[in-house]
Amino acid sequence: MQRVTAAAKGLDHDAFWRAHRRQWGWQLRMLVPTQDLLTPLLQELRAGVGRVDPATLPGPELDELADAIAATWHRAADAPVEPEQLLIEYLHMELNRWGLMPAEECLLGVVAGTSARVLGEEES
Repeated sequence: MQRVTAAAKGLDHDAFWRAHRRQWGWQLRMLVPTQDLLTPLLQELRAGVGRVDPATLPGPELDELADAIAATWHRAADAPVEPEQLLIEYLHMELNRWGLMPAEECLLGVVAGTSARVLGEEES
């Protein structure tokens, strides 16, 4: 994952996750139309993510995926597409390959964006 972090240097992470919500948020609103329904869902998801033991995650597979993301992003540096949009599309293709719906992708993006902000504050 350090390779993805290195490739993302200079990327405004808050702006990225806002763009991600703009791209997929409408899908989430179709699944969970009100804040009263969304809040407990987010809390449940965050609690579940917080319980994941990183040692149980597939290490080599994630490293290979991170390498592929970083390499693709690097090769496309001169593409007429903003890097944030390119990353959103790439993540969408990967999550689609894993069988996740766009609403689930949006929900994971909300949690990831919040978690990244919190982790960034802890590292500072």
